[in-house]
Amino acid sequence: SPDDWGLKYDLQVTVAEGDQLNVLFTLADEGRLKPIYSATVVAFSNPGGKDGAYLLKAQIDLKPNQDGQLTGQVQIPNRLADRAQIRILTQTFDGRWQTAGARLYDIPLKKFLSSAGVAASPKTPSSAQR
Repeated sequence: SPDDWGLKYDLQVTVAEGDQLNVLFTLADEGRLKPIYSATVVAFSNPGGKDGAYLLKAQIDLKPNQDGQLTGQVQIPNRLADRAQIRILTQTFDGRWQTAGARLYDIPLKKFLSSAGVAASPKTPSSAQR
């Protein structure tokens, strides 16, 4: 991973029925955040994503796949794709309990959508890896 958190993941976004998108998230390595407490797709009313009211909060139920990775999927409205982000929450860092609160790691979907063209063309499936 290019950052110091050591997280390794795969993110695939595909068009679903109606005006929905499927978000498939696979966590290959939890890095320094192990164990992950939760992964949620969120979107806020403030485009900056740091505050404001929730427009979307969809829990990703991560389960082990046959390769030993954690994977889960949710559907989100296409209209929120530019604001949506996967928010990883953990209560440990480097195996130590965080007494001052949880650690957050946000993965903006927008950076994957712009290169894949999902937001611009809702009929085209796409995938992106990191």
